Amino acid sequence: MSRPDPRRDHLVALWTAMAVTVLWSSSWILIRVGLDDEALGPVTFAGLRYGLASMVLVVTVVARRAHRAEVRRLDPRTVLRLGVLGLVVYTLTQGAQFVAIDNQPAATTSLVLSLTPLLVAVVGFRRLGERAAPRQLVGAGLVVAGASIYFAGDLGATTLGLTAAAVGLIANVSGATLGRGVNRAASTSPLIVTAVSMTAGALILVIAGLAIEGPPSVTLRAAVIIAWLAVVNTALAFTLWN
Repeated sequence: MSRPDPRRDHLVALWTAMAVTVLWSSSWILIRVGLDDEALGPVTFAGLRYGLASMVLVVTVVARRAHRAEVRRLDPRTVLRLGVLGLVVYTLTQGAQFVAIDNQPAATTSLVLSLTPLLVAVVGFRRLGERAAPRQLVGAGLVVAGASIYFAGDLGATTLGLTAAAVGLIANVSGATLGRGVNRAASTSPLIVTAVSMTAGALILVIAGLAIEGPPSVTLRAAVIIAWLAVVNTALAFTLWN
């Protein structure tokens, strides 16, 4: 058995995070198409995306005996933590982001969310005891400064859009630290963490979407967008992220 290589593991984690970021960035364009051209309700759209993604993950878990056994070994406390993680990461964060994008330009919402790395560094230090390296803090600060310069001027912001983006920002930072705490324990595999938390969060999104916006009318083009977002940009991407 080969010895663990911390430097190699760090580089793999770094490149994996970058790949996931590219996938998530492409989601914004597809979400805009779904909201504007296909007239999907934001909460319903989010519910369909994460609901389908959670189904893909559940099928993946059920298909393997080792994964089923791992789920059966989950204690109530861990299940509760994963449920809370799903509520924050999927119901609140993603629901708020979809509402924000529906009410203002995607770039404006992205500007608000650009504060995430800096806030995660601060909250991560206070809650997890993980001190950010100086170059990480400089990098996070440059992201904020660069976004502010790039998007300076009329951003087309709306009160509802900014409010939803702010909720998404707070939930995003909370979800990042909660997810780090869960995954750092290394007692549950990333696939199980993603499947259980996403199923919990998606269920609430679906119920909320049906209650607020009613049953959706989904065209073939919208179905393709939802399927791509669910399978590639969600089920795969969030598992890699965890």
